[in-house]
Amino acid sequence: MAATEKEEILFFPDLLNTTQLQKMTGYTKNNYSDLVNMKGFPKFEDGNGRVKYPRDGVRQFIKAKTQYNFD
Repeated sequence: MAATEKEEILFFPDLLNTTQLQKMTGYTKNNYSDLVNMKGFPKFEDGNGRVKYPRDGVRQFIKAKTQYNFD
């Protein structure tokens, strides 16, 4: 029997950089660290030392922890 290769499909969420996160949330470069340092805030490091934030995860986190609603 020939070995079959399975194709692995990876899902990458829509990731925001710091500038996009600040635009979406209204935080500035002076105060956004208050937001991203909250316990459980969704973020990924991309291997080059840059931090990225998943858009949907950020929305859900802010909805759950604050009064702000994106809808």
